[in-house]
Amino acid sequence: MELLAALVGARLTNSAIEALNGKEVKCYYRSDSTTVLAWISREENWSVFVRNRVQEIRKLTSPLAWNHVVGEINPAYLPSRGCTATQLISLRWWEGPKW
Repeated sequence: MELLAALVGARLTNSAIEALNGKEVKCYYRSDSTTVLAWISREENWSVFVRNRVQEIRKLTSPLAWNHVVGEINPAYLPSRGCTATQLISLRWWEGPKW
C-alpha cells in the first residue's frame, strides 16, 4: 500500500506539472516507509510487482527527491490511523508539519 501511495503521489505531481505547461518545478517527496524508500533508491532485482511500480516512480521522479519523514510528523499519519473530526481540527492537521 505504501508503494502504491508513492506511485499515486508521483503520478499526481506529474499531472499537476503537465497542467502547468511543464514549468520547471522543484519537487520533494516524502514517505514514512523506509522499505519504499529503499526500493526507490536501490537497483535490485525486486519482485515483478515492486519492480514495475518502482520503474514508473523513477521515470516520473528522481530517487534523490525522496526523503524519510517520521510517522508522527507525517501529514497523512493522523487520518490514516483513525480520528474524530474534533481531533483532526484540534491537532492542526491542516497546517501540516513545521518543515
